[in-house]
Amino acid sequence: MRGSASFTASRPTRTGPAAVRAITVATGTSTAGSVLNVVAVLSYTYAATGAPVSLGVAVVSGFLPVALLLPVIGGRLPVGSERRTVLLAVLAQAAGAATMAALSVTRWLVAMFLLVAAMGVLAMITRISLLCLLPRVAGPAGLTGANLRLQVAAQLGAGVGAGLLLARGVTPPWVMFLVDAVSFVLQAGLLARILPAAGVARRDPPPGNAAVPPGHWALVLALLPAGFCAMNLLNAVMPLVAFDRLHAGQRALAAAEVVYPVAAVAVGFLVRRKGRLSMPGAILGLALGFVVLAAADRLVLLLVGVGVLGVAVVMSNATTQVWAQSSLPAGALARWQSRAAAWGATVSTVGVLGISAGFAAGRQAGVLLAVAVLFTGLAGLAVVASRKELACR
Repeated sequence: MRGSASFTASRPTRTGPAAVRAITVATGTSTAGSVLNVVAVLSYTYAATGAPVSLGVAVVSGFLPVALLLPVIGGRLPVGSERRTVLLAVLAQAAGAATMAALSVTRWLVAMFLLVAAMGVLAMITRISLLCLLPRVAGPAGLTGANLRLQVAAQLGAGVGAGLLLARGVTPPWVMFLVDAVSFVLQAGLLARILPAAGVARRDPPPGNAAVPPGHWALVLALLPAGFCAMNLLNAVMPLVAFDRLHAGQRALAAAEVVYPVAAVAVGFLVRRKGRLSMPGAILGLALGFVVLAAADRLVLLLVGVGVLGVAVVMSNATTQVWAQSSLPAGALARWQSRAAAWGATVSTVGVLGISAGFAAGRQAGVLLAVAVLFTGLAGLAVVASRKELACR
């Protein structure tokens, strides 16, 4: 996005690296708590019902409201005020996690699912605002590295959170919810301290045309949320395989939550200095991961499939974000990020419910192979998109 002379899209400011580091560290910190939140919600739900479909409902509650509300909210997010938006959303998530801790000693499933829904919308608002900041703080030459560092930091945080859970063993949900609340408070404090000095609280709206050329909107909606959809589906598949197919309980789920970020971080460090990554290859990796999970009849295959998806989700998120941030018109970025997230949430809702129903009907392998076929088709679209140039900024 274009801004003032001291802070433009074409050249990062001297304080830009500080803002990138703040966004990266804050994201990793909150993700460590968010992993515990996910495990806490799933453990709470399964203990209350013991039904595979209820796990799917718990996961869907986190992103179905995104599909319904984000097209409206996303278009109204104030351009240039991302710092304030992020801080309000993060503090609201801290309050939400604390409330979930109080509810976790009850069996009020509906109230818990409503809180999960609110947290999902707030998390997506936070994500979109931070992603819209990256082009201004990193500059075009640093977009790949900044997006990759952001993804790797999130996985490092996830690994820390899951590792602590695995080492401790069975943990009461209320403890995990409280840790999540603390992580959001830390994230807000770090961003509040660093982002003002980086000059990102710009007030002037970007000039210029915010339209996307005809036909390109379909590629944006199909490819931009690919990693988001895969992660949502995986969040449903992991507990279903761990609890319902392998009967291995919370420890197996925690082990999968550890393998996912470890694999992602390892590969992320290996490719962090590359200026260009393959978007079709990253999305094809998503298909491969679900193929492995379709055959996961023992713990080692579950962990291998999760590891493959951990790498592929990070690569997919980084490559599609660079593609969008470097080619979408400046005034359209937040709006199309919101639309893509809403569409991804809609697709994820159908996918998670379908996977849950497939597991309940005993067709675990078939439904996961169908998911793999769909991601293979997206990889083909990524080949087309990589050869097309969207509207210049």
